[in-house]
Amino acid sequence: DLIHPHSVFSLPKGDEKMMSGRRRGMFRAEVDWIRDGRRVELKHSRLLWDPRRMYWYCHFKDIKFALDGVRSGDMFDELWLAIYSPHGVHLIQHSGSLGVSATGNVTAALGSHIRVQSKTG
Repeated sequence: DLIHPHSVFSLPKGDEKMMSGRRRGMFRAEVDWIRDGRRVELKHSRLLWDPRRMYWYCHFKDIKFALDGVRSGDMFDELWLAIYSPHGVHLIQHSGSLGVSATGNVTAALGSHIRVQSKTG
């Protein structure tokens, strides 16, 4: 089933500037697509097993949330996470807070990470 069957989709213009001042271009656009005027970002991760710690986890990178002194707001209106698992691809709309962590000095340029994990059972 389609989630938004009557929506209008478009690609971002790609004419935004990067922190270096260079033009982004379409393949480096701030978001992946635009739906009904909303900026949508999709990040993906495999479902991974950590045998030392005995848990499953996913790790999503380079997510441009609002950051004091750098970005006044998130670079997107909706963030979707795609998890590739042995049972297929699962799409989840992110809440905006679960599992978010900074990445040190590179957070301003590259963005934050999201890591979620769960023990077995």
